[in-house]
Amino acid sequence: MFFLSLLLFMQVGGTIPYLEEPSSQTITERIFPSEKEKRNIKQISIDSIINRPGIIKIFNKSVYILDYSPFPLIKKLDLETGQVIQKYGNGRGRGPGELINPTDFSVTTDGKLWISDQPQSKLAIFNAQGNHIDDWVIEFTPYKIASSNNNIAIYGFLEPIIKLVDNKQTVLWTSKSLVENSRVWSNLITGFLVSNDETIFKISNYSATIVGYAQNGEKLFFRKLINHTQVPIGKPIEDREFLSYQIDRSELAFAVADGFILGSEIHVLVQVYGDNPYQIFDVYSSVNGNYLYSYTLDVSLRSVAAFKNGTIIGLTPDKLMLWD
Repeated sequence: MFFLSLLLFMQVGGTIPYLEEPSSQTITERIFPSEKEKRNIKQISIDSIINRPGIIKIFNKSVYILDYSPFPLIKKLDLETGQVIQKYGNGRGRGPGELINPTDFSVTTDGKLWISDQPQSKLAIFNAQGNHIDDWVIEFTPYKIASSNNNIAIYGFLEPIIKLVDNKQTVLWTSKSLVENSRVWSNLITGFLVSNDETIFKISNYSATIVGYAQNGEKLFFRKLINHTQVPIGKPIEDREFLSYQIDRSELAFAVADGFILGSEIHVLVQVYGDNPYQIFDVYSSVNGNYLYSYTLDVSLRSVAAFKNGTIIGLTPDKLMLWD
């Protein structure tokens, strides 16, 4: 999510204590093939129906948007009319189905909508009609979630591991940490994606890496992002484990804003800061994490997703934009 990527949680220490070093990309400069350029085909105003847009997701042919104001809600939109046709969330608070500060959401194939509410360490679950079903309290504080079929992949906030669980809360597998002292070296990720075959991809702002996990939890690859500046590490203050670090937008820096899977490709939306800030998409292979190519959309997006037919849908503060 774009505005969350501006504020990164930095850890104590000097360099990242990897248990395994990520491999570098063989291509060192971005490639922008002309045949990969996108064409804007539609714009839909959401100014009157979405107050503070955060994340956009797609399930089948429906579009879901996280709206933070006046209280957190997931809104399902009809792309033809641009109107809200369903809402998910019982208001702000700590009661059943209530939310405080959602950090992610996903939809399973049975139509259930799952919302990760980090301050409450819970997943709020709603049926397709918007009715609250249950709240799961997750012991390691869910931050990012993604789904494939009816399983949910959960990435912890203070414990940077991935757990794949089924709809009965049975843990199918747990990933191994890639760094020493994982709690201290937790990192704020922006991209967390699951493909149709339940391959899981984690894209990290802080370490500038992309990791792929097979459906059985086996690590497929651990790669550095192309030409991507590792964010500086903060210094400890007042016995705190985690520090806030605001990006200096006057300096050249890269921050992952969002991403999506399209076929065998992982499309990563990157915010580039500097004297003339802009956004680009870097595309990687979902098989081995190899960098493939890049493209731009000439617009600043908060979040992005894609339909199976290849149509890209992007979220700005006041509209939805579609490209093919």
